[in-house]
Amino acid sequence: MTTHTTFDVLIRPFLLLVLLAWGPLTAAGAKDSEKPCWIESPVSQAGVGQIGLAHPISMGSRSPAQISQLRALAALCASEGIPCDHETLDQALDAKKLGGQRVYFANYKDRDRVYGYAGFVRASSTACAPSRCDISACDPAWLCTPSTKNQTGLLGVSYRATSAQAQYDAAVRNALRQAEYLYGVDVAARKQLKTVAGGIGHYSLFYSQGEVDTGERERLAYHMAHQCQSQSTLFTHIVIDKAFDNIADIPADDPSWIQNPKYKGIDGAVGVVEKLTASGLMSEQIKLAIKRAAIQLAFEKYSVVSAHADVRFGNQGQVFISIVKEKTDIELKAQLIKIHFEQTPGKSIKVFAWLAILA
Repeated sequence: MTTHTTFDVLIRPFLLLVLLAWGPLTAAGAKDSEKPCWIESPVSQAGVGQIGLAHPISMGSRSPAQISQLRALAALCASEGIPCDHETLDQALDAKKLGGQRVYFANYKDRDRVYGYAGFVRASSTACAPSRCDISACDPAWLCTPSTKNQTGLLGVSYRATSAQAQYDAAVRNALRQAEYLYGVDVAARKQLKTVAGGIGHYSLFYSQGEVDTGERERLAYHMAHQCQSQSTLFTHIVIDKAFDNIADIPADDPSWIQNPKYKGIDGAVGVVEKLTASGLMSEQIKLAIKRAAIQLAFEKYSVVSAHADVRFGNQGQVFISIVKEKTDIELKAQLIKIHFEQTPGKSIKVFAWLAILA
């Protein structure tokens, strides 16, 4: 007769369920704090790779590993500037070739998702601890300096979404919106300052309004160079695979441009957003900071100023009214050089964006 202890009856089934949910750990996953280095940095000196994500459970004809690889292939297509439909992706996955080049695949599974790798070079088996991903400390440096002297970079940010892949896609889209400035945007804005002085006292009212039209969406060749996760926020470092005349290579720890947008002779402007926007999303803060910098640059390049002064007589004596209006409507091409983040006492993030005119 076999006897069962409380451990056998209650604990073993629970452990079995946990192990089934986690699935087998890869060699790189033996330490929960380490994952393959290609997850955060799929691009190496040897060549370009990209990643895709999938839920560990799939009900379709493709396995989660294959789905993640298909999504990585789609990202690899974007890096080549190739429009890939479902049929093209399926054929490339099966043939292990894209545009005549050999494609290498890899997978990694953790508790929540399956990572897929597709690249023109083999994925390294080296494991890395997750980066600090502290945006207020600019760690890693690309969080605050997405562009360098040798490449044009953009920062994509996304809060939690319906799935890991949806969050990744949103971060990439948010980054690519910034790329529109490289190809030219139309800026229309106006400012008005009204000053009233007289026996009733003195006051000034300032009003401003501006719009940035990015026009038709550009078809870009780009790749994701790095990514990192900070709690529920995903940051992606998107690099444009086209040569632009990069304006400067300013060290990440040099904040001189914040107070001097013309630092080192650069024709730039700084946009600042001190608090979260109505949406509560950091991506909208970055977008607004860049927009404000673009409007400032537009006013510096071209503006029409009109002034009106009037003296009126009332019961309180003379009243002096001054109205100054300034407006601009111009197309400009600009490059996002740096982003800087500061933690405020209220625990919100203050965003600075340095935008500079492209010749």
